[in-house]
Amino acid sequence: MASAAGLPRPSLVRLVAVSVLFLMVADCAQKKTSTSAPVPAADAVASWRDEARLPADVCEIDTDHVVKVSRRFSSRAEALAIATAEARYPGRDEVVASFEPAHVLDEIGLRKDRDYDWFEDVEAQYAADRRSRARRWYDSGRLWWCSDFDYVLIAYAVTREAVDYYSDLVRDLRTTRRHPFADPETKQASSLKYSASARHMAEFTMGGLEFTDVIVVEMELEFSASFASLAAVGFHRKRTVIVSSAGLEVLAVFGDGPPEYWVS
Repeated sequence: MASAAGLPRPSLVRLVAVSVLFLMVADCAQKKTSTSAPVPAADAVASWRDEARLPADVCEIDTDHVVKVSRRFSSRAEALAIATAEARYPGRDEVVASFEPAHVLDEIGLRKDRDYDWFEDVEAQYAADRRSRARRWYDSGRLWWCSDFDYVLIAYAVTREAVDYYSDLVRDLRTTRRHPFADPETKQASSLKYSASARHMAEFTMGGLEFTDVIVVEMELEFSASFASLAAVGFHRKRTVIVSSAGLEVLAVFGDGPPEYWVS
């Protein structure tokens, strides 16, 4: 059936999808260029980024899968502060105390009452890959996650490894569609959006604490993935890290903890 303008409905849908994609790409370009603060020279920003070992910003978009990562700073110390904040992990005991035991023990393969051989081949390999990564983080003490759902780790804290994990997950879904719960009859979709910004503050108050001459790093991570009509998960995390004016010492962290997340 044609629309009132004589345009077939499938074509209209495609036009809408292309329009949405165009707006998302334009949004990426705008966020790379717009700022209310003076813009440092590009070579200075590149030098600070390299010294702090911060990855380049990312804006990867197609109609179903999105990875957007941006880090904003206007000085060498602010770049270092973002790297310092992203490398800060919560205490191991703190995270372990928040574990959802059944989920986490499944994720790292430590449950004694479960026979992992029952998985179908595809699920078994996928589960083994995921458990191997989660187990390494668990054993090393670099715990940024506290639970999982459908083989997706749930973030307790926003860290560099968390950002990389969700970015890789979206890319994997985009290129291989390799999730054991994927329904070929249902469109898959996933998204990772992460931003970090640093600003020097002469005075700053948060959580009843007062700070002077510090760099405040604001971090925000939003993730969602839909594998099938009854297999989806998502959450939104914010983290504020107070760093010394040199950008090298963490003074306080706000926002870590068991998150609220939605599933279906």
